Amino acid sequence: MNKNYVIGIGAANFDISGRSINPLIDRDSNPGFMNISVGGVTRNILENISRIGYPTKLLSAVGDDISGQLILDCSSKANIDVSNVLIVKNQSSSSYLSILQNNGDMKLAISDMHIISHLSIDYIKKNHDLIVNSDLMVIDPCLIQNKDLINYG
Repeated sequence: MNKNYVIGIGAANFDISGRSINPLIDRDSNPGFMNISVGGVTRNILENISRIGYPTKLLSAVGDDISGQLILDCSSKANIDVSNVLIVKNQSSSSYLSILQNNGDMKLAISDMHIISHLSIDYIKKNHDLIVNSDLMVIDPCLIQNKDLINYG
């Protein structure tokens, strides 16, 4: 590798998980523990690459909400370059909510990734030089449905 960075195109999420203290009781309020973090397949991969000392750049979309600011702040603190992340006005950032049984098994999850639809072919073209000058590119599987992005280049 000689171009000095890895680029990732895809999801960056605001994650919320809850784990019940006792076996879950449907249709009831269950005591437990909550955790908030940032995630997303692409963002997580870039964070791990950054941990081994290799520079990374993220191409993603976040809303202009508190969750989006947290995603950007935490990603920057993890040494991910977020300077080209698209901030979409009046939109909610990508989020993931999981409910875990007391043994840690997931009971259910809800994923709200609608903001990824803002990763248009125009956005990719605008960042063309960053993409082609990277050593390696990570592409989120959630983008596979966007045929224009998959066929780009």
